[in-house]
Amino acid sequence: MVPRILHALAEAVREALLRHKRAGQSVAIWRDGRVVWLSPEDIRVPEPRVDAPGMLQAGEVREPDPDRP
Repeated sequence: MVPRILHALAEAVREALLRHKRAGQSVAIWRDGRVVWLSPEDIRVPEPRVDAPGMLQAGEVREPDPDRP
């Protein structure tokens, strides 16, 4: 479960960075113990991760597990 949570968080950060970059908005990051503002041109968007166990690939569908609430 933890790898799936970390994957979801990493993907959410990636999407937020991409949204800000496309909209021309700066983002605040934490670097060397300080808050640093990055201009849209300086925002580096990481590649999407696909290595989290249990994650679905594009187009895959998983039926709900009846044993899980």
